[in-house]
Amino acid sequence: MSQAHAIEQSYFATSHTSNPPKFDKVRIGGHSIPYSSVSGDSLSIKIRKEAIKREAIKREDEISKLINALQIEHEYEDWDGYGANPINRHSLKYAEAFLRNLELPVPLPFIGCEPSGRVGVEWIGEKMRLSVGFNDDGGIIYAGINAEERVFNGRNKNELDKRIADFMCL
Repeated sequence: MSQAHAIEQSYFATSHTSNPPKFDKVRIGGHSIPYSSVSGDSLSIKIRKEAIKREAIKREDEISKLINALQIEHEYEDWDGYGANPINRHSLKYAEAFLRNLELPVPLPFIGCEPSGRVGVEWIGEKMRLSVGFNDDGGIIYAGINAEERVFNGRNKNELDKRIADFMCL
């Protein structure tokens, strides 16, 4: 049984009887919330908010690790043994901002560095593939193939958001 479920069961078991509650605070994640401020609905909402917050923190840590590893691995010329340019710091900055602004539940894409030094991300699904490259001036370029095996590409951020949403629906 999950901690959240146990808290809800404990709360409902004590709140609907004539006996007073056996605790004065509810522990949700790392926080103690005064029992008096918790009702059944608000407890459920607070548990969900805490879970979302934990997921967001976990995601931020994961993005930081990905960006740091990419930067270290590609910081020197010829990182691929074939004369590749070092990672473009501006491209990396734009890619990082893009990743940090992805809405949950969009999964994090694969991230890599192209021989030109430009950073790119890629989602690969069963029915669709989507690649996005980040220029050093903040521009984007994307290309992919959808479920009907139609190739698409572009540079428009709004259209890219639609393509990401399409990817999530498949």
